[in-house]
Formats: sequence, C-alpha cells, structure tokens
Amino acid sequence: MKKNEFYTLHVEDMNHLGYGVAREKGMVVFLPGAVMGDEVTAKIIKVTKSYAVARIERPSPFRIASPCPVSDRCGGCHYMSLSRTQELQIKRKRIAAAFAKAGLRDIAIADVTAGTRELGYRNKVQLPVIFKDGRLSVGYYAPHSHTIVENDFCPLCDPRFEEVLSSLRRSFAGHPNEGEMLRHIFLRSGESGVLVCLILRGMPAELAFWRALCMDCAGVCGVMLNINADDTNVILGDRFIPLRGETFVTDSIGGVHFRISAPAFYQVNREGAKLAYEKLRELAGLSEGSRLLDLFCGTGTIGLYLAVHTPGCRLTGIEITPEAVENARENASLNQIENAEFYCADIGDGSLDRLIAERLSNADAAIVDPPRKGCPPSLIAQIGTSPLKKLLYMSCDPETLARDAALLTSYGF
Repeated sequence: MKKNEFYTLHVEDMNHLGYGVAREKGMVVFLPGAVMGDEVTAKIIKVTKSYAVARIERPSPFRIASPCPVSDRCGGCHYMSLSRTQELQIKRKRIAAAFAKAGLRDIAIADVTAGTRELGYRNKVQLPVIFKDGRLSVGYYAPHSHTIVENDFCPLCDPRFEEVLSSLRRSFAGHPNEGEMLRHIFLRSGESGVLVCLILRGMPAELAFWRALCMDCAGVCGVMLNINADDTNVILGDRFIPLRGETFVTDSIGGVHFRISAPAFYQVNREGAKLAYEKLRELAGLSEGSRLLDLFCGTGTIGLYLAVHTPGCRLTGIEITPEAVENARENASLNQIENAEFYCADIGDGSLDRLIAERLSNADAAIVDPPRKGCPPSLIAQIGTSPLKKLLYMSCDPETLARDAALLTSYGF
C-alpha cells in the first residue's frame, strides 16, 4: 500500500475518534469522515508501518444529514452524521473491546440506551477565540490543529448560549485592544441562567468595558473574568474576578439542588446524569443510616443524590478543587443533609490516606468518579485491601475503567 494509490474499501467499524476503519492488504486504514457501512473509493494520503489514512468519496446507508453546518470540519463531535442506533452500537463495542483488552471477557455489558435529548443538552462550553480584523471569531479547533472552525452556534449546546455569543460578537466589534486580550469564552448554564466567564491573557487596566458585556442578555446570571497568562493548553487560570451578578449557577437533578461554580466539575448532560445517578442508587441499595464514601466528589452531586434518598445517610466526600468542595458543603445545606462532611485533597498524594482508610473500613458503599485518567494505583490498592464490600465506579473513559476493574478483580472484587 502506497501513498496516492486508490482502493475500494468497506468501512466495517468506527473508532472512538469517529474515524471509519477499513482493512486492506493486511493494513488498518483510517478514514476521517467515513461511517460504518461506507463503500468508498479512497485515496491513500498517509502510510505508516502499522496503518494508513485515506480520503473517502461515497456515502453510507447509515449516514444522516448533520444538523450542524460545520460538523465535517469541526473537531467538537464525532458522530453527527451517523444514525443514533449505529452510534450506540459503536459505543457499546468500544466498551466491550476495552474490557476484553483488559482481560475481562466474561462480563455482561448492557445495551447502551438513548434516554436523553440528542441536541441542546450541553450545559457547559469552552470556546477558543481569535480576534482578527476587528472581528471576534468563535468556534472549535479543527482536528489536530489550532485552526478555529467558526460557527455561529453549536446545536449540541444549551440554546441560551447562542444569544450570549451573538451579544459578545457585537460588543467586541471594533474593540481590538480588548478583543486581543481574550483567549476563551467559558459558558455554563443551569436553572438560574447562564454564567459567562471570559478567559484573558492578562488583567485589563480598565474594567468598564468588561462589566458592560451581555447587559442585553436577560438570561445571564453572572459575568466574570479569569486570568491565564501561561502559554499552555490549560484553559482556566487560578484567578477569578467577579464583574456582575453571581459567580455560580444553580441547577437540580431529580429534585436535588446544586450550586456550581465556574471551575467545579458538573455533568454536562443533566438528563444523562439523572439516568446515571438513578442507576447508581439502584445498585447501591442503601438503607437508613448507611455510611457512604464519595471519592472525586466534585460539587457532591452523586453522594448528595444518594443521601437525599437515604434517611440518616452519613456521607464523606473528597475532592481536589477548593471551589467544588465549598459548593459541596453549600449543596449539603441546600438539601438539608446534616450528616455530610467534605475534604479538599488530591486523592493519591497520601495526605488523606488515614482518613480514607478509616472511612473505607466503615462504609457500606463507596463511589469513585475519577477524571479520564482513572484512579491512582495507590487508591486501587487501598480499596482492594480494605474490608469494603460494595464499590460503585462511574467513569468517563472505558479504557481506564477496564484497566482499574481488572486491578480490582485481583483483590477479589
């Protein structure tokens, strides 16, 4: 197989990046923009020792019209041109493959279900911006680049964001000094409205312009700045400057109320979170007075959701982000949960090992909801050697979940 050669390929699978996968002459061929079922005449554009990359021409029977005009160029989502049924099958296959690779083949994987809206569900967005020729360009990066694919509005997001972005574009028009300071636009929504957080390269000399932003948006509950002068891929800096209104949004999941600050973690799909939390509550099977340990607790959403439905529940939560810990304490008060304690620490650094060991030895159940990299090995060992009988693991990455699950089985889970 050589570069610039043409082949007729059958796309038999899709990977987690949304690339079509075909096989030809013993090589795996990745086809950006292809979907399962495509029969394509493809031109090879890259060849390595183990795989090739090709361009496609002909559509698939599973392809649908994308609701987004730039989804074929934007790096924000992978399955917009694929039917929902096929998307769910692909995601289930990814989970099964991850567990098989980790050596856990003899497990039951439920069907992936679509119980939420396909569009308009995202309650958080972080958009890179470029200010050029007196105009603010907003969008997502194209795959593997820092080129912004401009888009007026992403259909996956809360519809209220569209008005905010339009207002910001109008306000920055003709203001090059302010526009060139702007790095990202961070929007977060909830029942209380939209929180606008603007990430800047430095502190402005005058705040009058920034305080006046989004005054014409009735749904905005607060406007704030974040200062990040570091030349890295990290979006948020450490310094937040409130300009107007609240520094948080309030929201609820299944009647449980939450206050969420800008840097705190919160599920971006509230309807999906409710489905997950209900499943966790069912699996936990807690009874009155149960003791629950919630690790990587964020703003306390999972632990508090279970505690609200468990009279007398004694809850301990641990989280690394100080603002999230403060939110968790406020959220416990909002929901009249009296037996809840929250600690700020980096799980795995050893600072709370004694506390975690003590809570694990007494807990009726523990929850882990780690970041994408999964649980630290030290925590897996601590859980595995404890007398804990029931562990609930919520994950955003099947591969690290499978890795950790395999480690846990070595301890008898």
